[in-house]
Amino acid sequence: MSQSTRRLFMGAAGAAGGATYIDDVFHTEVFKSTNQNADYKVTNNIDNAGEGGFLWYKQRNGSSWHLNWDTARGSNKYIYTNSNSPESTGVLLKSFDADGYTIQTGTTLVDPARENVLWNFRKAEGFFDVVTYTGNGTAGRTVAHNLGSVPGCIMIKRLNDAEDWAVYHRQVGAIKALTLNENSASNTNSAFFNDTEPTASVFSVGTSDRCNKNGQTYVAYVFAGGPSTAVTAKSVDFDGSGDYLSFADNDVWSFGGGTNSYSAECFFKIDALTGAGWDAIFGQWQGNNNSTLNSWTVEYVGTSLYFYYIGADGQMYNENLGVVSLKDWHHLVVMKNGGTLIAYVDGVQKKHVTIGNVNTGTGSFNIGGNVASAGWINGQVSNVRIVVSSTYNLPYPTAAGGSFRIPTEPLTTTSQGVTSSEVKLLCCNDSSITGSTVTPVTITSGGNPTSSTDTPFDDPEGFKFGADEDQNLIKCGSYQGTGSSTEYEVNLGFEPQWLMVKCATAVEDWCMFDSMRGIVMGGDDPLLRANLPNTETGSLSWLDLTPTGFKVNSSAGGINEGNHTMIYIAIRRPDGYVGKPALAGTEVFAMDGAGGNNAQPTFDLGIAVDAVMHKQPAANTTPFMMSDRLRGGRFFDVNTIGSEQNNLSNIKYDYMNGMGAWTGDLSSYQAWGWKRQGSFDVVCYDGDPNNVNKNLQVVHSLNAVPEMIWVKCRSHNGQWVVGHTGLNGGTNPWNYYMAIDSTAAQIDNTVWADTAPTASHFTVGANFSSLNTNGRDYVSYLFASVAGISKCGYYAGLNSGSTQTITTGFQPRFIIIKSYSNVGNWLVYDTTRGWASGNDEMLWLDAYQAQEATEDIGNPISTGFTINGGTNASYAGRSYIYYAHA
Repeated sequence: MSQSTRRLFMGAAGAAGGATYIDDVFHTEVFKSTNQNADYKVTNNIDNAGEGGFLWYKQRNGSSWHLNWDTARGSNKYIYTNSNSPESTGVLLKSFDADGYTIQTGTTLVDPARENVLWNFRKAEGFFDVVTYTGNGTAGRTVAHNLGSVPGCIMIKRLNDAEDWAVYHRQVGAIKALTLNENSASNTNSAFFNDTEPTASVFSVGTSDRCNKNGQTYVAYVFAGGPSTAVTAKSVDFDGSGDYLSFADNDVWSFGGGTNSYSAECFFKIDALTGAGWDAIFGQWQGNNNSTLNSWTVEYVGTSLYFYYIGADGQMYNENLGVVSLKDWHHLVVMKNGGTLIAYVDGVQKKHVTIGNVNTGTGSFNIGGNVASAGWINGQVSNVRIVVSSTYNLPYPTAAGGSFRIPTEPLTTTSQGVTSSEVKLLCCNDSSITGSTVTPVTITSGGNPTSSTDTPFDDPEGFKFGADEDQNLIKCGSYQGTGSSTEYEVNLGFEPQWLMVKCATAVEDWCMFDSMRGIVMGGDDPLLRANLPNTETGSLSWLDLTPTGFKVNSSAGGINEGNHTMIYIAIRRPDGYVGKPALAGTEVFAMDGAGGNNAQPTFDLGIAVDAVMHKQPAANTTPFMMSDRLRGGRFFDVNTIGSEQNNLSNIKYDYMNGMGAWTGDLSSYQAWGWKRQGSFDVVCYDGDPNNVNKNLQVVHSLNAVPEMIWVKCRSHNGQWVVGHTGLNGGTNPWNYYMAIDSTAAQIDNTVWADTAPTASHFTVGANFSSLNTNGRDYVSYLFASVAGISKCGYYAGLNSGSTQTITTGFQPRFIIIKSYSNVGNWLVYDTTRGWASGNDEMLWLDAYQAQEATEDIGNPISTGFTINGGTNASYAGRSYIYYAHA
């Protein structure tokens, strides 16, 4: 693959009736030209020419200015985010193309000494728009846009004269503006956005020369991610000093009373703990702990959330739901199904335990505190809903190991499958604090709670992407800086691939990160600053990515100024929900020999890979080594129990077509590389982070049930724990596990908590050092079967002289085979080294041993592969699992 012509995987454009995917509208290109005398063509399959778009360029290894082009002004005009300078004219960008863009030959952008990054945003409803307009100097002037949803951020630049940028962000509001080319705090001034929040069709500007000088021209970059305008997108704000809502005693508050099933849920955001020792979100609780007035409550004790209840014996009990972060919106649901308590926080099951009967309290139901015993909260509560069902029709999964994706729109009397007659309370969703959709009794208030439009809900018109056209791609939000290096998690609902953070209330730079350059788990993260031309820096661990957002690791003011508001724009990675489905296995899996020259990447795999396994096939002394983009320059020896090792200078993933910065002759090595998508995912997680010594649910983004999972402890020695859908012949397979570093047969053990994974989570058992111990770090690799792409399966071995055909639905290029019923090696075959008719080159994942071609195990065919009995891959009386990839 040439440096001047880049071909990213195409996927299934329009495969779901014209569905739009993140790959269609956003792309990061990291590049270093090898020929200054040739155009640099980027083929990313984004239709900039037809749909319109925006390009943002920055040199990484030098102090050049940020450059911005857009199709509304043309490829020969550019502006700068780090300067108030007017628009410049010149041909640096040659053209916006129907499949990407082209950089002009002979320009500084294709200087071979430069390392560069380019972010491409395409115009699309619910994601991004470009608007140009001429100012008229009149306050309240409206400018039309085609976003089709409420903007979350708007960046405006005057073109024909020097003037600072003006930036609107939903968490700062239209009464203020930020300055993109400066590190200043937000400025309160109605002259910018006329104190008027934007709508799904227009935004307003005042009289400031930055936004609306008469006769001057402007460009606006309009990003989606604005707030929901639904009538029920409301919350109640409690100030922590006596604010509450109260409801007189009613049978509705009895937690699972009689033969009914019961569910109580809400969204909440706690701004600060009050110091009382308990901060009660909601429940039927007041007076002394064992009072007959009490039934149940959910409250913070320290930083952990607890469910307290009075049992049938009159005694008080509690269940720890774990540490739940402050200053961020969370979804909470507690349910009782028969005698079982099921509790979820943010869609992750925290409890599934037997609690028996719960006391039928005679006191009031309260939101915001326990009333008689105080415990007030300082924060917001939204969309409180109680469901009582005599038919056991509860809104969320009741089985152990259940999981779900949290609602993205305000709750209704019929959402999540409940019926209107079952909803007994739905409140904290009205412009009046005592207003409700349903309530069995009159709501009264104490103190001075107020109604707020601060909610977790984004404009639903931004949820139109992915195969089902119900996913969002962008989030504009905020969090409160702590000034501490203690991890603080921000929940986006997705893992981002691009992130810009700014402290809105103090002097700090605009910090820019992306996963192509690297956002490394516990490692140094390359940083660019939108307001500065400075060289990229990478000497600090700023962030970690999670499947649902990001963690702030640093106390640095740029992302974590203590007691200040941090705003962000986050763009989603191509996960199993919004990533364009692959049409062929080669789009998401590749193999390559390193070659014998100094070209980089060392392993030219032809795709931007997210995980790579590499080895010297002919050497008896080298193991398989596994690395991934999330962990950066760190790797494991696959055949050992050893902890993570570092090779920061050579294991590099900032290439569009492979991995590795090794030089010299590595022609004896081979690499196998995977791209994260619907068939493969990588998830890093902390063992038992809530320190409650219970089973742990780990979120993933496959949007498919993983059928093989590898887990390895990063921070300590430990086995490679493997689960596979074919263990035990497919009967209760997740009651068993195997280890890659061992030849042993399957082991019956509760490492997976005897719980099958789901399309959104997998479960690991309590206090297993190899995959779930408090204070330890882990990485997991998830593999799923996808038609025409990959297959996890199992079969029974045969006698010598017999052959069977295993159907995968495609012709595999790579396969791993292991006997789960007997001792035996993990066998690896691929068509690059030699897997066809005749003796096949065989490697062992669990051993250092060099490859050998001593037997013919079978061969790939158009619909699968054949297996010859009496070989290492098929002995009579033995059973096998396999993983195959096209």
